[in-house]
Amino acid sequence: MRHLLGLPFEGVTDEATFCVADLHGVRGIETGALTARFGRQRFAILFPLGEGGHARLIWLHGGAEPDQEEALAGAREDLGIRYARVDWFSAYRVHHRVASRFRQGPVFLAGDAAHVHSPVGGQGMNTGLQDAHHLVNLLADVASGLREPGQLERYEAERRPVALTLVRIVDRAFGVIARPGRGTAFVRRRARACWRCSPRGSSSPPSGAGSAGGSASTASTTTWCPRGCRCRAGRVTGPSAGDSGRPTRTARRCAG
Repeated sequence: MRHLLGLPFEGVTDEATFCVADLHGVRGIETGALTARFGRQRFAILFPLGEGGHARLIWLHGGAEPDQEEALAGAREDLGIRYARVDWFSAYRVHHRVASRFRQGPVFLAGDAAHVHSPVGGQGMNTGLQDAHHLVNLLADVASGLREPGQLERYEAERRPVALTLVRIVDRAFGVIARPGRGTAFVRRRARACWRCSPRGSSSPPSGAGSAGGSASTASTTTWCPRGCRCRAGRVTGPSAGDSGRPTRTARRCAG
């Protein structure tokens, strides 16, 4: 739609390359928790998807867009990721862009059509929904005679500054967290050390690192439980665990 309207999509495409893979037989992951791993050059997030070590791996590769084997080899060597098979793989680069106009005649832009940025902070969907809510309320008021048609100009005047601010903030955060290079990798490792020292945070070597299929990795792991806290060493217990001491999927609480 932007192309048809001739509207510029102003901004930049980040130099970093991210990869995503659907893996089975991943070793050393918590089935009910998100796990972050930090290597010397890369970092990754593992999202558990089911039993048998099924997980979605998203990681920073850096540099030019890699092929599947090159990217996975880097994840194995730097992050200590071990798995049995790959269902699918993709690589992409992150854009930070905002449309020059949110309205062109009778056409309004909202959501990803109007602004895109990295997933850092998880604000993309929220901002798109806010765009839609704002625009629908204005259209409803004009249709019902509560506002003059000229009031529709408020949509761009009020929503575009929000998008510009969001993209600017997210771009800065993305630079600290995700961009390749020794400097940003150092910052990530320092942040990991702070998590490890916090009362509810923990970092530990990834289980399975150094096992068959690759050399030992210096990566460390931080695990977040589903309730939002960082469980100590990723361990969770439940009051109904019984004598076995094994965690249950109900009434879990942080072991720390």
